[in-house]
Amino acid sequence: MVALYYMKQIIIYIDPERNYEILDILNEHNVGGVAFYDVMGAGPVEHKPVHEMVRMYMTGKTIIPEHVKITKIETVVSDSIAQEIVDAILNIVQSEKDPQGIIFVKDVANAYIIGTKKNGDDAIRKR
Repeated sequence: MVALYYMKQIIIYIDPERNYEILDILNEHNVGGVAFYDVMGAGPVEHKPVHEMVRMYMTGKTIIPEHVKITKIETVVSDSIAQEIVDAILNIVQSEKDPQGIIFVKDVANAYIIGTKKNGDDAIRKR
């Protein structure tokens, strides 16, 4: 039996200064639920130099950190609007020459609201 996927999970890792731009896009698309939190991470994006800190004092040197503070934003949306959302996010950052984060899109088979019989799009739609 072939599984049909009607929803997509979108996971976005982005500079914390861009949180509200991403959240605005999700709101414009009436996304029902969003989780976001600060994480430390490393990836293919080149990190910017920062001032070296030793015991809460700046040493005057700069270093390039191995891991940086980024924001992880997660949501599940209808398959029909997933690409629109991804394109909108890519468009706000496209003018910059350096990579600014990454987006993952995964298939989701179903979603259920606990305590109700709502599932699928009814479970993720904004009320």
